[in-house]
Amino acid sequence: MPTKNTFTSVGILGFGAFGRLIARHLHRHFRIVACDPGVPDANIRAAHADAGGLSDVGACDIVILAVPVTSLTLAIRQIRPFLRPGCLVIDVGSVKVSPARVMLAELPPDVEILGTHPLFGPQSAHDGIAGRKIAICPLRCRSTRRVAAFLHKALGLDVHVTTPEEHDR
Repeated sequence: MPTKNTFTSVGILGFGAFGRLIARHLHRHFRIVACDPGVPDANIRAAHADAGGLSDVGACDIVILAVPVTSLTLAIRQIRPFLRPGCLVIDVGSVKVSPARVMLAELPPDVEILGTHPLFGPQSAHDGIAGRKIAICPLRCRSTRRVAAFLHKALGLDVHVTTPEEHDR
């Protein structure tokens, strides 16, 4: 596990509209590496991220799975061999119970897992994300407080800690 306050890199698997939104708001705080075979490397670089492969994303301190919920299992199976012990894996899907089960079953036991649901998207966040809500669901995560504090203090998000079951009600 990276030592306290040493998360320095974020890997984003999936660089559609939401992956680009993540890069736009995190590139001032972290080195960003993104992987999406459907997006040209030049477009990734233009969005404040380094273009890389699965191994580059998996080598990051934080790995964000910015893929549709229906693609989550495949994405995890592709990135799993490259994940570093102690890294933090985050999903950004709109439902939490099913992704939580998949992540707990498919991810290695030596990585942290945090489910999130940003209650905003690229269109609604066009003018920024400060004041927007995000639900976070710690699944196997020692860094919950640190992540919540960062989301609130650095990004101005209204953070709600919940369980996948409570979230999906």
